[in-house]
Amino acid sequence: MNSCVEETIFFVLLDINMPVMNGWEFLDALQRHPRLPNTTVYMVSSADGSEMQRAASFAYVAATLSKPLTINDCQHILARLQRG
Repeated sequence: MNSCVEETIFFVLLDINMPVMNGWEFLDALQRHPRLPNTTVYMVSSADGSEMQRAASFAYVAATLSKPLTINDCQHILARLQRG
């Protein structure tokens, strides 16, 4: 993660079930990273309700969204980002 942080990151679409570093590991790394404390995360997953509830318990997770994302989901994310 350190080598990719050159620009300001405003938000992350994060899948819980990733092959190398899963979503939980990524959230832990994000929380510890000194240059990314205000990054907004949108969790995207086909996981069950308990996984999504766990994701929503992280303070910097703005929303949990089910896959596949729709155009309305993307518009909702953009609208929230524009509002700040």
